[in-house]
Formats: sequence, C-alpha cells, structure tokens
Amino acid sequence: MGSLGLTGTTPQDPVALSRFAGSTVKALGEKKLPPSRVEGATFHAAKWAARIGGEQAQVEAALADVAREAREAEGTLTQKNSAISAYDDRFTRGASFLSGLFGLAGERELAARVRPSTRRPGQTADDEPTEPGPSGPE
Repeated sequence: MGSLGLTGTTPQDPVALSRFAGSTVKALGEKKLPPSRVEGATFHAAKWAARIGGEQAQVEAALADVAREAREAEGTLTQKNSAISAYDDRFTRGASFLSGLFGLAGERELAARVRPSTRRPGQTADDEPTEPGPSGPE
C-alpha cells in the first residue's frame, strides 16, 4: 500500500486530510495495482477514487466555509473595536465637558461624579471600583 501513499496514520488535521485524500486519488488513477491474492476478490480503484474524491470535495467546501467565517469574524471584531473606541472617546469628551461645566457652576460634587475615569474608558471616575486596602488584624 506504500505505492498509494497509504503508510502511517490518517491525518486528523482537515487540511492535511484533504491533501492526503488528493494524493490517494491521484495514486489510484496512476498506479497499476497488483492482482488480488484473494481468490474472487476485486478492487475497483476508479470507484474508490471517485468516492474518496467526493469526500475530499466536501472537506474542501467545509474548509472554505471555515476560512470565510474566520474572515467575517475578524471583520466584525474590527468593527466592534472601532465602535467601542469611538464610544469611549465621545463619552470621555462629554463627561469632561459636563464635569467642567459643573465645576464652573460651583457644583463640585456633581463635577466629581461625572468626571471621566482615567483608568477605565467609557466610565466615570465615580464608577471605578475601589481598590481594597491591606487587610489584617487591627
């Protein structure tokens, strides 16, 4: 079976499996197989090549779908990150503006509540989680 490339284990990776199937189909079409050693047994290489080729086409179609979906997911992630960045920028600008207005009006408590966070974009400083202090026996 080495002449057909059927040595070792069948690949588990879909891309490698598709290549393996392609080389097997090619070998089945090109190689002259020895006569059967089992009386009455016949092997129809053309039928098996067609069957394996059909399965290979299905694997190739699935691989194309996976690649397309991966590209779409990458594009969606890029759009999501752009939207989040734009939101964070607008939020920071708006919150800074309101904080400044409240400060000018003498409303320091309101100004502090709407001041944008420096550590967490898209949130006010008032929403930042407080860092737990050292704990221990007093």
